[in-house]
Amino acid sequence: HRDHQSGQSPLPSTMTILPSPLKSTLAIISITATVMLSNEKSLVHSLSQSIVAVGLNAALQKRFILPPKVTLEPGNVHRSQSVETGVGGKGQDVGVALSCLMKHDGNVAASEKVLLAQFLGQGPEGDTVSDTLASKFHLSDALTVRNKAPLRTCTTIVASDCATELVETSGEVSG
Repeated sequence: HRDHQSGQSPLPSTMTILPSPLKSTLAIISITATVMLSNEKSLVHSLSQSIVAVGLNAALQKRFILPPKVTLEPGNVHRSQSVETGVGGKGQDVGVALSCLMKHDGNVAASEKVLLAQFLGQGPEGDTVSDTLASKFHLSDALTVRNKAPLRTCTTIVASDCATELVETSGEVSG
């Protein structure tokens, strides 16, 4: 796509690649062009001032924490000390990290600067992730598509000596 007035591409020539500690090589593109759309000037302004993170494979992330000094042994029963629930998915991690790093700048809140484009499954898991992204990280659901499949759950069992990840299969993206 090109800016109709200048003929220039609206995408910057460089993209920021997030470091491996975020477990992602997802490219984040800061959209800087002015796009001409009738009756959509506020959305266009938001997009021109925003970073869009793309999360194609969201998850409800559970961390099953074993008591200290307990090792994970296959075949044994393990009782948790605690269970933590959060947002999973590389793109979602990027959106959350950026929203935490962003500070309010004038009248533009972090939720308007960081936009998360994502597919998000239905059901209580999808509702929990959506609510968490909005309430805890102030991320808008304006670019979220809720698909018919239930949202997957990823469970990490955390022991004193190791961790094991159990990952559910993703549902099909459909309307």
